[in-house]
Amino acid sequence: MMGFNAVGNDVVDLSDADSDCNRLNRRFARRICSDVELDRLGNSAEPECLLWSLFAAKEAAYKVIAKMRPGTVFSPARFVIGDDARQISYLDTTLHLRIAKGRDFVHAVVSKDVAQPLSGIRRIPPEADPSSSARELLACSLAPRLGYTVEDLVVARDPDSDSWSGMGPPYVVVNGEPLGVDVSLSHHGLFVAFATSLPGSGP
Repeated sequence: MMGFNAVGNDVVDLSDADSDCNRLNRRFARRICSDVELDRLGNSAEPECLLWSLFAAKEAAYKVIAKMRPGTVFSPARFVIGDDARQISYLDTTLHLRIAKGRDFVHAVVSKDVAQPLSGIRRIPPEADPSSSARELLACSLAPRLGYTVEDLVVARDPDSDSWSGMGPPYVVVNGEPLGVDVSLSHHGLFVAFATSLPGSGP
C-alpha cells in the first residue's frame, strides 16, 4: 500500500444538524483544537466554519497517518495545522494540506507527497446512498484519466482489526488486481468527496 503517495480527505456538510454551531461547546472544541487554535476560534468572525475546517483537516490527516502507521489512535489535538493552513504535522511527519470552503461545506485534502492531489466533491439528493455516491464519484473521475471505463473500477475494503470500523481504507481494483493509486472517500450530510494520489490542480 505505501509504495505510493498516501492521501486522506474529509468533508463536512455545514447545513447538517450535526454541524449546528449552537451544539459546539467549548469541551468539544478543546478536544479538537490546540490552545493556539482555540485562540483563533475566539477571534474568528466565522467560528463554526473554522472549527469544522480544523476538524476536517485533522480527520483527513489521520487517514493518511493511519496508512503510514497502522494502529494510530485519532487524537485531534496532536495534529498541528500550520499558520498558512497548507501543512499539517503529526509527531515528526509533515503533510500537505488543502482546505476548500463553500457556502454549505468544508472539504480538507491531505497528502504525503503530492501538494495538489486529484480530488472532487458533489452534493447528492437526500434519497441517495452516500457510500455508493462517493464510490461513483471516485470511479467517474478516475476512469477517463486512466483509460478505463467506470465499470472496470471496483472500490474494495479489507477487514482490519486495528481500525475503529473493523475495515481498512478503500482501494481500487481493476481486473482483480489493486490499482497503484491511493484513494480516500468521505461523506457527510448531502456531500460526498474523494481524493487520490494522482496529481490534480488547485489554488
